[in-house]
Amino acid sequence: MENARSREGESIGNYRLVRAIGRGSTGTVYIGEHAMIGQRVAIKVLHDDLARDGEVVRRMFVEARAASAVKHDNIVDVLDFGERRDDDGHRIIHITMPLYSGESLSARLARGPLSLDEAAHIVDQAARALSACHAAGVIHRDITPDHIFLTRRGCDRRFVKLLDFGAARQKTVSMQITQPGALVGTPEYMAPEQCAARPVDGRADVYALGIVLYQMLTGRLPFSKWSAAETIAAQLDEPPPPPSRYRPIPAEVEAVILRCLQKAPDARFPSMDAFRAALRVAITRSEQPRVKPERRHRRALIFALVGAAVGAVASCALLLNHI
Repeated sequence: MENARSREGESIGNYRLVRAIGRGSTGTVYIGEHAMIGQRVAIKVLHDDLARDGEVVRRMFVEARAASAVKHDNIVDVLDFGERRDDDGHRIIHITMPLYSGESLSARLARGPLSLDEAAHIVDQAARALSACHAAGVIHRDITPDHIFLTRRGCDRRFVKLLDFGAARQKTVSMQITQPGALVGTPEYMAPEQCAARPVDGRADVYALGIVLYQMLTGRLPFSKWSAAETIAAQLDEPPPPPSRYRPIPAEVEAVILRCLQKAPDARFPSMDAFRAALRVAITRSEQPRVKPERRHRRALIFALVGAAVGAVASCALLLNHI
């Protein structure tokens, strides 16, 4: 890839690109300011060399179309998608979105693991957003902490916005988005069937979100090798280390995570709603007070003795009544 060209100071439509706030492998995100009313937005501009690649441009179009196809509070809004030429004739492909204050989940994880309550709150919102995507026929296929943005809404400082639908697949889109056998996604979060370039459904997103939950609670990934090829091989063949190996986690919650990370899609939760429900039940059960076995036996013995004493008193009372 060519060095990303800075477009600070240039204009796209009525918006002037004020400064870059993020740069990735496919594009740069700028703060855009409306020339007349001062409104600020986020504008993602595809890198110049990729703007010449028809396949990449199609994927960016799918990102805009997929995100706009699903209306949900936890999904980023797409305000505009377009193409223009700069003064040198270079093609500029861009997506305009609202400008959110906050940080990505990956930035939050850089400061360490999250509490169970924090992690569950984030996963629940992401799962609801993905459930809406799946109902609309959209499979995200690239759920990572970089694509989960934490902003503020009211008193909630961990309000989720799901970003980057560039790898999404829409059942209703007829055009070929990726070449046969091409891998799409981030290897550390890709489901085995995705790693093998087989057809995927919503259970691939369940797998990825399970890995995100694993990472939030432990501060590490279940599969992270020296190379993408080694990571993909591990996703295909290696069982995940139990998260409790790295940090104390309730057994009920660990069971939910490990079910998400099953190699066979049929062994995972069948839907995001089922995943959410299981996680809620697991957390509730883990919070219930536990009685040690010896305490249970002692309690049973006390109840038995009390019952025997009551029975004896009752027998004595009957005997006295007959005298």
